[in-house]
Parts: sequence; structure tokens; C-alpha cells
Amino acid sequence: MKPSEHFSRRFSGEVLEGTGQAVCRTNKAIFMAKLQYKSVGQMAEDVFRALEDTWRKIRSGQSVGLKLDLFATILKLVGEWKPQRKSGWQEKQYRKNLLEFLKGKRDPNNSPVRIDEGQRSGDIFVKGYKQTVGIELKLDLKDPKEANRLKGQLDDLKKDCSGVIVLLLGKTVENRYEDVREKINELRTIHPIIPAKVVRRPF
Repeated sequence: MKPSEHFSRRFSGEVLEGTGQAVCRTNKAIFMAKLQYKSVGQMAEDVFRALEDTWRKIRSGQSVGLKLDLFATILKLVGEWKPQRKSGWQEKQYRKNLLEFLKGKRDPNNSPVRIDEGQRSGDIFVKGYKQTVGIELKLDLKDPKEANRLKGQLDDLKKDCSGVIVLLLGKTVENRYEDVREKINELRTIHPIIPAKVVRRPF
């Protein structure tokens, strides 16, 4: 097989031999390289390896180029949120407070990210380019039935999200924490490309 045929079969793109510029477009990634090669076949192999590495990072949720890893960014912001115990506040008040905090961290002039309150499964959804992070917030988790309901919600979340964060506020009974942690570990095993994290935040 000629190098040019080898290249064209492995990529959907074109080679501009005059400038040594390869532009490769696939349904997985867009890679542009301005490189000098003696062999088109050598260039094809290097570009193929770069595409494979890029796709691996996309699937694992790592940063690619200038695109931020949405899950890691939201997890960091959740860590920066410092709620205080307030008299009369219930779960929905803390959820709204977190929602407003996250919205306040978004650049309105340069951000494609949407932050919405959940209607069915999940309390908060942060939606970026082909990424959705679901946040489930629980206050003073003590009841085993509530923990079981939460585990069911996580099963629903994983269907629609590329990342899941469970935030346990206040006084969480140790056994309930272990229940949730076990479920998160189960999600990681079944869906290794979907990052999941449980965050414990006592007041």
C-alpha cells in the first residue's frame, strides 16, 4: 500500500505537501499540525498516534488543548463553596445557594456553560460542550430509605451525565456515607469513563 493510500484510509483529511501541513478531520477530534516530514507515511503514523491520545483524553475526561475539563472545574468550585448552617434552611435553600454560587463563577461574556436546576433526577446540571455534570445535594443524610433513593437517582444521572458529584452537607450518618461511597465506586466500575465523586461537607 502506498503511504498516501495508507494515510487516506486511516483518516478523513488531506495532505498539503507544499507546506507540510496536515489537516485531519474525524468524528472524534480535529487535529492540525504544521510539521516537516520526508515521508507521508511517517506523518500519518505520528498524526494517528496524536489523534488516539487526544481521543483517550476526551474519553477519560482529561483536558484537551484549551478546553477545560468541566468535571474537574465544577468539583473544584464545589470545594470553594463555603455554606454555613442557617436556621430554617432546608435542602432546597442550600441547593439554590450553590446554584447561585456556580452561576456567579461563570464568565457571562465568554462561557458556553449552562447551569440549571434539575427537575427530575439531579439537583443541579452544569452543561458544557458535549459535557454535562450532574450534582446531587443531600442535607443531614441519616435515613436508609433516603440513601436508597439517592442510589436510584445516581443510576438515572449516569444515563444523562458525563460526570456525577454527590455533595453530602451537614451531619451525615457514617453508614449512609458508606452506602453512597459504595454506590459511587460501583458507578466507577461499571462506567469507568464517567467520573464520579462523593464530597462530604460537615458544617
